[in-house]
Amino acid sequence: MNILFGAFIGLIALTLLVVIHEFGHFIMAKKSGVKVNEFGIGLPPRKLAWLHLPAKEVQKFYDSLKSESKAKVNQKRLQKLLAMGKDKTKKDKYVWFFIPSTEYKNDPLYKQDYLIFSINLLPLGGFCTMDGESDAETKPHTFGATNYLQKTAILFGGVTMNWLYGVLIFTILAVTGMPQFMNNQFNINEKAHLLCQKSISIKFSKILQLVVVP
Repeated sequence: MNILFGAFIGLIALTLLVVIHEFGHFIMAKKSGVKVNEFGIGLPPRKLAWLHLPAKEVQKFYDSLKSESKAKVNQKRLQKLLAMGKDKTKKDKYVWFFIPSTEYKNDPLYKQDYLIFSINLLPLGGFCTMDGESDAETKPHTFGATNYLQKTAILFGGVTMNWLYGVLIFTILAVTGMPQFMNNQFNINEKAHLLCQKSISIKFSKILQLVVVP
């Protein structure tokens, strides 16, 4: 049971590691002006998805939905977003709009003009898809159209986030100690304590020998 729990924790840690890595790419892509199509936790098929768009665009997006999808939209939330879209002070504010699964169940590559955030069925990492990930792409706001320094920053964004994640994890473990998942699990604090005791005992016995034995 402890082994299964440890494996489960390991899977969560691995998924978090990949998601944080992809988030590093995401941050640097946005800072470099690259359009990010989707940021997902887990791997497809999609389970849940939201669209990040200006409040003034909500009506247009809602009108483009299929009839069966419209029936699944939370009307109370919709009315609130539509009201924001008509408010001159809030219409340019970005909001999250839930995308009904009927909109993408037959199209795993579903895309919109705005960012999609998704939670996917397979808990094996995550992904960040950008426009024009080929170096041959030349359209504005694509990865391929960025310069060398921007590409480098986007690529190293993931590595940097992994490094920070590692520092955080080891700092936490240094403060709290390694959690025990198995009965015979190696414990560095315990082993170090026993080793220290053994070392002191050996040194003390040698001192006694020097004192007692002429």
